[in-house]
Amino acid sequence: MHRRSAAWRAYLALALTVAGIAWSAILVRWAGVPGAASGFYRVLIAAAVLIPWRLARGGARSDEPRDALLAVAGGAFFALDLAFWNTAVMRTQAGIASLLGNNTPIFVGLASWWIF
Repeated sequence: MHRRSAAWRAYLALALTVAGIAWSAILVRWAGVPGAASGFYRVLIAAAVLIPWRLARGGARSDEPRDALLAVAGGAFFALDLAFWNTAVMRTQAGIASLLGNNTPIFVGLASWWIF
């Protein structure tokens, strides 16, 4: 019985995630604010939920400055990605911006192979 309960929760989480991704471009367009602003509030709301949850759970921590630098750099690049994608959704068709944004790993992989 416990396995069915866990599987049901996993499928519910998957369905909510797919719905969130499917509606994200539409919600960005409906927000009616510049792309960087909607990206900022999107991350702010997620941080308001996730940071207290993470602090309450505790867990592994690293004292290495390199780990903190990598985390900050990753966050900065993610913020730029959101700002550019949200701006693209506002300036072009949402489908084109989503298609290009979701195919970025393919472009990066091909460019890396070509350059390196």
